[in-house]
Order: sequence, then C-alpha cells, then structure tokens
Amino acid sequence: SSSRGPAGDGRIKPDICSNGQGQLSTNTNDTYQFGGGTSAAAPGVGGGLATLVQLYRSLHNGATPDGALLKATLLNSAEDLGRTGPDYTFGWGRMHLGRAAGTLQNFRHFVGIVAHGGQQNHTITIPQNTKQVRVMTYWTDVPGAPMAGKALVNDLDTRLIGPGNQVSMPWALSAFPHPDSLVKPAWRGADHLNNMEQVVLDNPAAGDYILRVNGYLVPQGPQQYHVVYCFITKDLEVTYPIGGEGFVPGENQTIRWDATNNGQTGTFSFSYSLDSMATWTPVTTT
Repeated sequence: SSSRGPAGDGRIKPDICSNGQGQLSTNTNDTYQFGGGTSAAAPGVGGGLATLVQLYRSLHNGATPDGALLKATLLNSAEDLGRTGPDYTFGWGRMHLGRAAGTLQNFRHFVGIVAHGGQQNHTITIPQNTKQVRVMTYWTDVPGAPMAGKALVNDLDTRLIGPGNQVSMPWALSAFPHPDSLVKPAWRGADHLNNMEQVVLDNPAAGDYILRVNGYLVPQGPQQYHVVYCFITKDLEVTYPIGGEGFVPGENQTIRWDATNNGQTGTFSFSYSLDSMATWTPVTTT
C-alpha cells in the first residue's frame, strides 16, 4: 500500500516485500491490535535476515556473511508478485525465507571480481527436471556523487550462455518518468541503472551454462560481486503441513504451498487421507 518505486534515477525500488497488513501487534495496557504498513513489514524482513546470518554462521565455522550476499540471496529467492519479473510495486517479490535458506545450505553462491573492460566466466550446472533457474549477480557499488543524475558508478553486465551458445539476458525495466512507462512489464535486456542483475529461465535444458560477467563501466575498480542461484524443481510443493504436526480439534488450519506455473493458470484440488493414503476425501478446489 506504500513505498512504490522507482528511485529518482529509475533504480528498482522497493527491493523486497513482506506481509505488512492485518498483523496482530502489541497495544497499550497489555492489549493487542491489528496494524500494518512498512513498520510492520520491515521487522519481518529484518528477522528473516537475522535467521540467514545465523544459518550462514552455522555452515561456515561462525564467520559472518557479507551483507551483499544476504541481500542477493533474499532478492533472488523471492516469490514473484505482480507482473512477471521485478516491478516498481513489489520489487523482486515477497520474501521467501525457506528458498533463501536453501541457497545457503546448498552452497549455491560464489564471489568474483572484475575490472573495467574485463570479463569473468563461471560455470553453473543445471540439473535434469528443473522447472526454473534463477541466477543473480549483485555488487556493493562505490558511493555516487550526491547530485549525479545516475547513482550507479560501477556498472557490470551479466549474460547466461546455454547449450548451443544461446544467450539469455537479465531483467530490465523502463525508467521513463511517465505512468504508462512505469507500469510496463519487465523485459530481457541490458540494465545500466541497478547494482543487481537477474537471469531467469523457465524449463531450461539440463547441462553446463556459462555466466559471463563483464566490467562494462568500472571507473573505481576492480569490483567484487556475488553470484547466487537457485533451482526450482517441482511444479507444486506443499510447505505446510509437511508431516508430524499436531492439530487442535476445532481450529482452522492454513494449507501453504509453492507453485511454479511458468505463466500458466489453473486450479488445485485438495484432499486428505486418514488411512495412510489408502483413500482420499476431497476438501475443495481453488
């Protein structure tokens, strides 16, 4: 309901979204109230990042992660909302902490460095039966001039090159300051405004892909960057309940799932079993 982008020079804002409406929170005199807004959404994102810090430390002998790695992980794993790709309403989407944690747990990230005019190639192997692959390059830019028309100083370009030398470009958005332009969906092309670039492939062929990072314009380099990637391998995955939960009779339960539809629409049918899946009773269709 607030915090729409873009930034003054056309950069993607907001970065990430989290639930900020209809939240039960504290009130005066030891009571509770429903509230909302960025003051409700921001603590959720902060708590999610704190969880990722703890997870990273548990995987790396107590070392603290670079903030750029955490931000890239959160953005690349987000649940896409609104128009396909990033937009100026939802940014890169709604925080999906489970998917972000999977990126760190599976060590699907690495660091590179590139100078002006330089080029680095990295191999990413996409497994069989992948429904979607997301690859994001993120870098902490040097400070820009306060009154500059464009905040970005060090500009990197990324491409994902697949079998047969097929080149996939990252998402880009129109930054022309007119309402008709700012609601246009993202397309694949060169981005010279943001310090993050994401390439998304639906139903990619399995095999080795080359992520090519170029130092398009790096006046204050060399520039370090983080690359994070994730594979979505299931059309539908139930995330709650997953087994072993205890339910209170008479209380409502919310069924949660992740779905990858690759632009398609359809319905889901829900059923439950009380005899170890020998028979099923339909619940509803949505």
